[in-house]
Amino acid sequence: MEIVPAAGQYDYTARYTAGQTAFYTQARLPSAALDSAAKAASCAHAALGLRDISRTDLIVSQSGEVYFLEVNVSPGMTETSTLPWPWMPRA
Repeated sequence: MEIVPAAGQYDYTARYTAGQTAFYTQARLPSAALDSAAKAASCAHAALGLRDISRTDLIVSQSGEVYFLEVNVSPGMTETSTLPWPWMPRA
């Protein structure tokens, strides 16, 4: 998922105020960057011995290089959480 905050920074307001951030459930990245991000997330999930659900936060540079930030083992399930997005109906 690509996260694009309206104000340019993904801060508390951008994260928890509906409508302050655009979400793209297929990140608008070249396929090589998408593949690298997916591999990094899967590798982190496996290396930490996780199962079922986790969320890996990454940053992709302008040149397409993937940087690992963190893994969240208890991702949110609120109205503004990103984990359930692929399964949520859209208006």
